[in-house]
Amino acid sequence: MIITKHPPKINKGITSHTPIRKNAVENPSANKQGIYPASRSGYHFEIPIILNVPIMSKKVISTTKAPAAIGPYNQAIQVGNMVYTSGQIGLVPSTGELVGADTAAQARQAFENLKAVAEEAGGSLANVVKFTLFLTDLGEFAQVNDIMKEYVPQPFPARSTVGVASLPKGARFEVEAILVV
Repeated sequence: MIITKHPPKINKGITSHTPIRKNAVENPSANKQGIYPASRSGYHFEIPIILNVPIMSKKVISTTKAPAAIGPYNQAIQVGNMVYTSGQIGLVPSTGELVGADTAAQARQAFENLKAVAEEAGGSLANVVKFTLFLTDLGEFAQVNDIMKEYVPQPFPARSTVGVASLPKGARFEVEAILVV
């Protein structure tokens, strides 16, 4: 929190909540660290300022080769070269129904769905840097590991695996990912 006796100044290229010295805009090299006093009021709080930072937009990633979202979300969102996927369960894209009751079949279908979303974003499962897996039975962890190896080449990405009480539509497995494309 910044405490000042004066309202913040608004300057082009600088965040509107950042009070700065006048010469900071005219001569950014005046302070090589890019840190300026928050006010001249006697309080001394220093804050970094951000100059000319581009605003990145979100791009929706959607494909008919993976199940449509079953709620108010998208299959994936891309920001810059990062892609953040929603969770995929073992739904057959054409029917919206689970592929079967067993975890192995659901895991394979979920990875197929995730692969389709990754490809729509211009990548593949080799571009994944982080997986999060959700299992309703952690006793099936080794089986899911073997299935993941079928879809993901080495070096393997970072991963978390979470045991959960239930998943949408009675699924036994869900996977989400972060990719760099």
